[in-house]
Amino acid sequence: SGLGDEGSRLNKPVQSICFIDVCVTVTLFYKLFYPSEICRPSCSSRGTCASYIEMDLKLAMCMFEGQGYPSEGSSHNIVFGMYRTCLRNVTCLARSRALSTASSIVEIKQTDGAGRGLFAKHPVLAGAVFQRVDPVVAHPTLSSMDTVCYHCLQPRLIPGVPSTESSRFRPEFCGPECEEVAMGSYMCVQNQVKIAPLLDHCRKDDQKFPLLIARLVFLILSRSSKSDALAPLCFANANPPPEQWLHEHSLLRSALEAAGWQHEDIAFCTAEWYCHQMAKLHLNAFRVELVRPFSFNSSEMLQAASAAITGDSSGGYGACGTGVYLVPSFLNHSCDPNVGVEFPDNNSTMVLRARRDIQAGEQLHITYIDASATREVRQKELHWGYGFKCDCARCSEELN
Repeated sequence: SGLGDEGSRLNKPVQSICFIDVCVTVTLFYKLFYPSEICRPSCSSRGTCASYIEMDLKLAMCMFEGQGYPSEGSSHNIVFGMYRTCLRNVTCLARSRALSTASSIVEIKQTDGAGRGLFAKHPVLAGAVFQRVDPVVAHPTLSSMDTVCYHCLQPRLIPGVPSTESSRFRPEFCGPECEEVAMGSYMCVQNQVKIAPLLDHCRKDDQKFPLLIARLVFLILSRSSKSDALAPLCFANANPPPEQWLHEHSLLRSALEAAGWQHEDIAFCTAEWYCHQMAKLHLNAFRVELVRPFSFNSSEMLQAASAAITGDSSGGYGACGTGVYLVPSFLNHSCDPNVGVEFPDNNSTMVLRARRDIQAGEQLHITYIDASATREVRQKELHWGYGFKCDCARCSEELN
């Protein structure tokens, strides 16, 4: 609409583009607000209808090319640019809709002595999935960067060639969908920035959070996220901030400046902002533990056997990455939790499942540690890692 007399002077390819744009927009909003009419049970593993919008847009591009218009050149670029922008907007809208749906099932309220917590608004039956959420930001562990998808963290059937030289690291993806989403957001910035010094630092000191913050910065610069994306989350008391955090910030900031980013573009990325994000990650980041394809590599087989015997999944074998999830971050701890955290799609999409029947108004809990450990071990781990003493019903009962 609104073309008026100008529309009659447009050439045929652009007229077709406008027609495709209108069709896509109608389909887009129909699918977003009436998903039960369109989306199938096998909807995207990200939990949104973005993959179906993507197929529609690709189909529109094929139709465009099938009419005899060039598959390369300015006309094609206009369609492709429209496609990527539309897909990005759809993903954001679908995530907003998912959060809206979640708010009808759970609510955030103040607790007695544990800050804010997550509560059930309605009864939930044992085994029911009541939350499915994508991370605000996620990143592979250092030991998994050559073996999992750089975007969704899904283990790849054909691992990349391990490289100890950070300058030679090349991100790999599980498929074209993840690669396209990544290239349309943070990768378009990361490809301009030399992060090898920061990567070397993380490998030397076995750090994971600096790479998570770097990805968040790239998302912000690509306009796929905002600098206050983690604002609702609680944070650890780190005043004054550790010198290591300040050093990591200088490495990231220097890399951005060397890539040509102007001061006004990266003004948000101050040392104070960086340390504040780091303080949030230390309390809110989740380990993304996935099932890896079986490997006949002798060292990996020994590692798997050791983990099976000791019951320990540390060292990067079970943990493929780290992610930050907004709503689940409000879940408080219990050594006898009523909610389980799962990754059933074997990627970074998190599912919250009721471990037993939950009543309306009941607070939802997960376990932050290995709940099978003794009370003494649990208390030490919680005090060291999270700074509190657990007084849940199980701990109180075991004490007596």
